[in-house]
Amino acid sequence: MSISPETQKLLDDVLASGKFKTHDEALAEALRLLKEHQDAGNEVELPFDEWREKFRAHLESTPRTTATSVNDSRESIYEGRGE
Repeated sequence: MSISPETQKLLDDVLASGKFKTHDEALAEALRLLKEHQDAGNEVELPFDEWREKFRAHLESTPRTTATSVNDSRESIYEGRGE
């Protein structure tokens, strides 16, 4: 896959923010948001720079995580609730 230097810089900036561990994770989130936008009946007519800023704003509003895996066992869900 070939991407522009601007897109590569955006991906590098996203990784440097710590919100994603790999370029693949960041691209998957971008594509998920694009699909969500299209599924809502919205057309994609934003210029790339405007879309990039909206994506950057979304990333900045998303809490950082250090999680490396998800533990959704019943015990972990109810841990600390006294149940």
